[in-house]
Amino acid sequence: MRYELETLSPVHIGNGDQYTIMDSVLSNNYFYPINMNKFYEKLQDIGKIQDYLSYTAENRLLSDYLLSIHMKHEEISKYKIKLTEQNKNDMQFLKKVNISQFIKNGLGEVYIPGSEIKGAIRTAIIYNLLKNPQNYDYLQSQRRNIQYLGSNIEAHLLRSKNDAKYDILKYLEITDSSSQPPSTLEIVHVISYWTRGKHSYAEVLPSKIKLSGTINIVKREIALASLGLSNKEDILSEETILKSIYTHTNDLIEHEISFYKSQHAEQFIKEMQEIKEKNKEKNPVLRLGQGQGFLSTTINLIIKNNDPELYDMIRRNTKRRSYPNIFPKTRRFVMENNKPSYTLGWIKLMVEE
Repeated sequence: MRYELETLSPVHIGNGDQYTIMDSVLSNNYFYPINMNKFYEKLQDIGKIQDYLSYTAENRLLSDYLLSIHMKHEEISKYKIKLTEQNKNDMQFLKKVNISQFIKNGLGEVYIPGSEIKGAIRTAIIYNLLKNPQNYDYLQSQRRNIQYLGSNIEAHLLRSKNDAKYDILKYLEITDSSSQPPSTLEIVHVISYWTRGKHSYAEVLPSKIKLSGTINIVKREIALASLGLSNKEDILSEETILKSIYTHTNDLIEHEISFYKSQHAEQFIKEMQEIKEKNKEKNPVLRLGQGQGFLSTTINLIIKNNDPELYDMIRRNTKRRSYPNIFPKTRRFVMENNKPSYTLGWIKLMVEE
C-alpha cells in the first residue's frame, strides 16, 4: 500500500542536535546553517585556524567573525531557511539561542522516519485493543507492577512471548517517507504553556506539506503459526490499523477539547474541532514528534478515562512535575504574532492500494 502524509500543523522530528551561534548565521531574511568542514577548509587556505580557535573561546557570534575576515556565509552554508515575521520579531533572541534540528537523510533532505510513523501506529493499536473489556481486565491485574505496566501490556497484547522476535507488528513494514529540500523547513518559536513558560526554537515542516511512502503488511501464515501468533493475525489487517489510529486520535482530541474548555482557550478548541473533522476511519489523523505529550505517546488516556485511581498511581510514579487535578498540564504551542497560535505534530494519513 502507498501512503501519503499531509501536515496539518507544524511538525518537528528531531535528530538530537541543535544549531548554535557558532555554527549558523542569521541575516535579515534567512537562517544559514554552516557547513563547518567547508568553513575550516577556507580557514586553512587563508591561515586563520588558530585565529578562529581563539575567537571561539570567547563564545561570540560566528556571523561577526565571518564579517571580520570578509567571508560570505552564503558560500559555506548547507542550506537556507526563509525567516518568518515571528522570526524577525525574535531576532535578538534567535541570535542567542540554540535551534533544534529536523532529522535529515544522507543527502541533507528532510523526511519522516518510518519508525516514527510505526511507533504512533503501535500505540494506537494497543490503545484500541484495550477497548476490549477482557484486555482491560488484564491491564488492571497488572496494576501492582506500575513501573512495568506499559511493557507488560504491550507484550501481552502483541507478543506470544516477551521477546521482540515474537511480536506481531514485526510483520508491519513502513518505509521512510519521501524527502523535501531543507529549504522547505521553517523555524518556529515554541512555548510550553500553563506551567513553566519555557521557550525554545526548532526547525519544522510547516502545514500543507505532502510526503509519501509505502506500508506493507506481510502475512506469512506458517511463520505466524511457528511463533504462536496466529491468534493475533487480525491485528495486521488494514481495517484494524486504520480504525485503531482513528479511535485513538478521536479520543485524544476529545480529551484536548475538554482540557482547553477548562482553560477557556477558545482558539485551541476551534483548532481541535477542525482537526477532528479531518479524522476519518479510512484516512485518519495521527500525531508525531515534538508536542505530542504524555497521553499521545502512551496508553494512559484510556486509564485516565476508566480508572482514576490507577491513573493517579501512574501520575505519582512519573518523575515529572505533577499537577494532581490536571495531569499533564503542559501544552506546547507555536508562537505567531507574539502569541501562542498553533499546536504541533498533527498529520493526515491517506492510504491507497
